[in-house]
Amino acid sequence: MAFSLSNLLARVAVAAIAIPGLLWIALAGGLPLALLSGGIIVLGAIEWADLARSGGFQCPVWLIAGGALAIGADIFLRQGADIGLLGSLVVVSALTVMITQRWEQSLAFASVGLTIAGVWYLSCYASLIGLSTGVGSISAEDGSRVVAALLMMVWISDSAAYFGGSAFGKTKLAPTMSPNKTWEGTACGWVGAVLGAVGAGLLWPMDTISLLELVGIGAAMGVVGQVGDLAESVLKRSVGVKDSAIWLPGHGGILDRFDSLAFVAPSTWLWLWLRDGVI
Repeated sequence: MAFSLSNLLARVAVAAIAIPGLLWIALAGGLPLALLSGGIIVLGAIEWADLARSGGFQCPVWLIAGGALAIGADIFLRQGADIGLLGSLVVVSALTVMITQRWEQSLAFASVGLTIAGVWYLSCYASLIGLSTGVGSISAEDGSRVVAALLMMVWISDSAAYFGGSAFGKTKLAPTMSPNKTWEGTACGWVGAVLGAVGAGLLWPMDTISLLELVGIGAAMGVVGQVGDLAESVLKRSVGVKDSAIWLPGHGGILDRFDSLAFVAPSTWLWLWLRDGVI
């Protein structure tokens, strides 16, 4: 994979502007992080609906965004609503929209399924809110530091995979799913996630999570995040699209930039719940 200088410069410029602000928001937690998660969900819903339309399907942006935002709001407000009930309401709403808007019958089943999938996929970003409010014995302060650590892991992993694959990549990882990804780049990405965990642990020591455990999380999420990256590549390829949007020069869209985080955030949340035997 060869370097594209213009693309590289765009990636670096966007990262240099965005990273300090995003880390500040992550460490602040609370309302700033909730608003960031909400923004990711709304823009992600627009991109999801656009991807669906590229494949000939119909997915209402308002329903995808509304369903995922409702789940995020419940987590933020700690209302303890039944997530299964919220999911059921999304299903009923999708089926109602299908009838009232007279969706193409031959594609109705798939369109409803994609709408529901979009809600649940984007609600993964609401896990950031759950982490920042504290999980089990993890304090809210440490939870916010976990969010910042995850961002660092994902960014360093993505960069290491990009540069490592460009410099050393020879063996294709999944040529039919994502032709540019290589095993060498993937290995570099995993190492990057572990190094990101080490760096985060040293920068933001936590009372309730040891550096060793954080490195363990980094090692696990170094795999999980790249699965998320590959999954989004498959979804885009299935509808013949290279990038989900062009919001971020050199990066593509929100779903392109935060695809790994969609898998890493809820997986880390689950890790911390299981750690304390809560579920």
